[in-house]
Amino acid sequence: MRLSKRKVWHILAFTILCLALLSGPASLAAPLNQDAAKVTIQAEAGFDQRCKEGFWFPVRVTLENNGPNLEGRVDVRIPGYAGNSISYSASVTLPTGSRKELVIYVYPEGYFSSLDVFLNVDNRDIAQTAVRTSCASSTDLVFGVVAANTSPFNVLNNLSPANGSAVVAQMEVEDIPERAQALGTLDFLIFSDVDTGLLSTGQRSALAEWAAGGGLMVVSGGPGWQKTAAGLADLLPVRPSGTQQIANLLPLQDLVPEVASNDALQESALIATGSLTSGADVLAFDPDTQLPLVARRQTGNGYVYYLAADPAGQPLRNWDSIEGLYRHIFSSRVDEPGWADGITSWEMADEAASALPSLDLPSAFLICCFLGLYVMVIGPLNYFALHKLKRRELAWISVPVLVVLFSALSFMFGSIFRGNMPVLHRLAVVQVDPGAPQAQVNGLVGIFSPKRAAYQLEVGSRFMAHSFPMNSSGETWRFEDTGAETLIPNIRVDVGGIKSLALDGYVPAPSFAYDLQLKIRDSLNPDVILEGSVTNQSDLTLADAVLLAPGAAQSLGDLGPGETQTIALVLQQAQASGLLTTPTFPTVPGNSGYPYSSSYTGDTTIEDIVGTYAYYDDIEHYRRYSLVSAVLTRDYVNTGRGGGIYLSGWTKESPLDAGLIPARFTTVDTTLYLVSLHPTYSYGDGSLVIPPALFTWNVMGNTTYGYTGPYGTNLYDGSALTVEYMISRPIEYSNVTSLDIHLVSSVNSGQTHLAISLWDFEEEYFVEQPDLSWGDFQVPDPARYVGPGGRIRVHAENLSTDTYTGNIQIDRMDFTLVVEQ
Repeated sequence: MRLSKRKVWHILAFTILCLALLSGPASLAAPLNQDAAKVTIQAEAGFDQRCKEGFWFPVRVTLENNGPNLEGRVDVRIPGYAGNSISYSASVTLPTGSRKELVIYVYPEGYFSSLDVFLNVDNRDIAQTAVRTSCASSTDLVFGVVAANTSPFNVLNNLSPANGSAVVAQMEVEDIPERAQALGTLDFLIFSDVDTGLLSTGQRSALAEWAAGGGLMVVSGGPGWQKTAAGLADLLPVRPSGTQQIANLLPLQDLVPEVASNDALQESALIATGSLTSGADVLAFDPDTQLPLVARRQTGNGYVYYLAADPAGQPLRNWDSIEGLYRHIFSSRVDEPGWADGITSWEMADEAASALPSLDLPSAFLICCFLGLYVMVIGPLNYFALHKLKRRELAWISVPVLVVLFSALSFMFGSIFRGNMPVLHRLAVVQVDPGAPQAQVNGLVGIFSPKRAAYQLEVGSRFMAHSFPMNSSGETWRFEDTGAETLIPNIRVDVGGIKSLALDGYVPAPSFAYDLQLKIRDSLNPDVILEGSVTNQSDLTLADAVLLAPGAAQSLGDLGPGETQTIALVLQQAQASGLLTTPTFPTVPGNSGYPYSSSYTGDTTIEDIVGTYAYYDDIEHYRRYSLVSAVLTRDYVNTGRGGGIYLSGWTKESPLDAGLIPARFTTVDTTLYLVSLHPTYSYGDGSLVIPPALFTWNVMGNTTYGYTGPYGTNLYDGSALTVEYMISRPIEYSNVTSLDIHLVSSVNSGQTHLAISLWDFEEEYFVEQPDLSWGDFQVPDPARYVGPGGRIRVHAENLSTDTYTGNIQIDRMDFTLVVEQ
């Protein structure tokens, strides 16, 4: 068949058009591909390629552009918990010939071995690089070492916790991020013979906030004291001003339980000298010159140590027992409260973000009334009306009409009940330490939508946002840092659904004043009295304020601006440690130190803060309960408040700078303030009596059932309980005078029928205390059973096989310690 000329030209034109369309995108992409060849991208992740699950870390990106001007964003993409992609981005402008460095902060939801960095221009990736990293488990300990010579600190690899590993990250001064949240990967930080004067203002603020949040920092002196202390002077327990040669470092052996050799300590050493700062404790000093060798200062929930000699130099570098010194330092953690680490239960965080009044179901009474009205109208009333009109055949029309009418009414009432605007649910926990300029904020944001829609969340620059771990539902998230704020675009919410995010940051701390004193009555009456007052100097009104103390709480009602409340509390028992599930490593060889966690410890901190046990009966109480549980629950265990004194209170004002753009929205705000208070101690004259109320306890082992702890425990036949006690605040003493164990049972009497053993810190084994009866018992040779930090370990075992005594109830098992200063 022959084609006409006209058809041939049509086919030719159509072919040319198709080729043009196919080649168009390729020709458009060609400049980008050429630009990609002229852009180089390099990146370093974490600290010495180290990160930690559930903690922010920095990714440092270097871009170099040898092509035309480019404007786009840098994406750091990591896998989410559900296998989804999560991007953390930063906007970037790259003129021709430019070289730029930027830091992007990333929150890992789980383990991964590498991440990808992309340069994205016009929503197309034009350059990329893969970065190796290793994310440690949340139970591992990460030591950051910033030192001129890092090899002497390799011994830190031996300080593994019983339920994890020790990881040493070799760092430079410039590796310190300017956001305190990004230092969360590091449990400990060591500075040795480096110039900290190079630290920027942002880096110094981040270090101060990290230490106050529970970090532990060690700074060395020695020959390089001046440059090492240059940027850290405000944190140190000593103001170094010079150096001095001393005869030996033998006093350091008193800090080490087992000394392999003292030969190195007998050599002379050059140490940094200076005056102590306010609140500093001296742990070891040179007896000839009275100069401090090891000093410590508490800042918030953390410690800053100063070693007058440099452990990277001689003679400490050759000391075989330097590991023991590190064990002593790094095991001396502040008994911080359970909420110190922020959100630890994402299941309860999700509950809190979803606890909106608008999501609560109507009462059963209203539903029954509506259904009753519907039945009455469509049935009897409809029948009698049609019967009255003598038009019962119209039921074919009236019944469908009434069904449609009531359906419309139910839809209208549902819309009114839920509202027609999105709701931004903002919840926050604010940790305040009086005297600190900044307060740590851990926030939650829930976006409720009455219809299917996509939203964009804008978060202020003081906060860093991330998705909920283990609850990302396979969605793709992008968090874009524009410099002025963080944008989270395209958050898709279904009808009546909620999408939740977490925010971490710092805000200016509100002001609270207090005058509190803990008083010891006498050795015959070991109760502790907390007396004084608390004043709200902020512009906040704290609703349902509570004063929390070890084993006791006092309700204060509402505490308005300028108001003062009088405090009077009697403290009688030890408090469960807030470090219940914090990783630790053995401080005494032969002891596992594994922090056993009971499913129920009898701690009432959540109920004390919420104000009621009936939190399921009211949506407001349930929201509060869920928020408190989110920061006080770890692995389904209530971590408690530890041995500190705190003021808690609620407000309906949010510190979270977050909003939806450009949509109109309403807000529901709930904020919990937790203020740390530091009372003075009055011990009286002579010996120091340390009663049970000044101890915290931690269950180290348990083979019984249900509740475990030293108060109200049932030990069944053949079961055992091991508890460690520790003085809740540092108390320096010269020797132990006496140790009394208090054994009380409201059911049993006479002989305890228990094998009660105490840990001998000298011989490193449990020693059974024979023939104990219920009541008070003075332990012979007590110094053997009191370890570093006033630690006491007790093991109680029910050896009975008699049916009558098979179940032994322990209402109280604690100690009173008497020491000499």
